[in-house]
Amino acid sequence: MEIGKQDQPKAVYDQPPPAYDPQQAFHQHPQAVREPPPPYDGPGARPAAANAPFPFPPPATTTVIQQSVAFVEPPRVGSEPTLLACPYCHATILTRVEVSPSSNTHIMAMLLGCLGGILCIWIPYVVDSCQSKKHFCPRCGAYLGTYN
Repeated sequence: MEIGKQDQPKAVYDQPPPAYDPQQAFHQHPQAVREPPPPYDGPGARPAAANAPFPFPPPATTTVIQQSVAFVEPPRVGSEPTLLACPYCHATILTRVEVSPSSNTHIMAMLLGCLGGILCIWIPYVVDSCQSKKHFCPRCGAYLGTYN
């Protein structure tokens, strides 16, 4: 006995196989005709209209959105009232200026207090160049900028 071969029973055929006709085999192939599966009517089933195939795909829609960005440069202001066009009410105005102490004013007062004594603390609060100037529109009241 050869290695790897086992004793297998031999098939016994009473008759030879039928003759092969290529055209008949093509038309009678068991997998050539398939029927669609039966419709599912259980819970969660879609309506019949949703199961129907589309004759063609729906048209593709394309939405184009264009955005424009306008950069508005803040008006340049100085230590004095400035003549300019208000970006909010679009009127040509002379700005209203409010003077107030800034963080630099307080730092200068602390330095002068440490170096020159307690009597020098008031100096930055009366010197105009140590104050910040806030500009406003006199017509609409909008804040336009600060000069330090």
